[in-house]
Amino acid sequence: MRANRCEGWREVIAVFAALDLTRLSDQLGELGVTELQTLPGGVVPVLTRLGGVQTAVLGELTARSGGTVPSAPLPQTPQVPETAQLPGPSVAVAHWLRDLTNTTGTAAGSAVRRAGLLRQLPLVLAAVVGGEHQSRRRAC
Repeated sequence: MRANRCEGWREVIAVFAALDLTRLSDQLGELGVTELQTLPGGVVPVLTRLGGVQTAVLGELTARSGGTVPSAPLPQTPQVPETAQLPGPSVAVAHWLRDLTNTTGTAAGSAVRRAGLLRQLPLVLAAVVGGEHQSRRRAC
């Protein structure tokens, strides 16, 4: 049953992984300034929604794990080859996220704190994931 619940997530990830973004970036040289200026307006809302999904997952992971998760698997050693199957030591979710995303500890810690706060505000998080969030910033 649990595998079936993950299928929707796996399908979404597979769709994005299969996109040929290199081809798209190669076409940038063919676009005019006006066309280039309009592209971020279409990309930013999608990135915001994906960021909302990431935040929701991170908040749920932190809450359910008590704030600690196993780190990456231990490297295989010639003396004890079965260690490759063992998870690494438990670490704080922020430390795990820092290593996973190759970012700073400060950025990972901020992401974990934000995820925890947004988990307490489910309507706000749902609005971000659903694309209903719009920035109120005005251009200068």
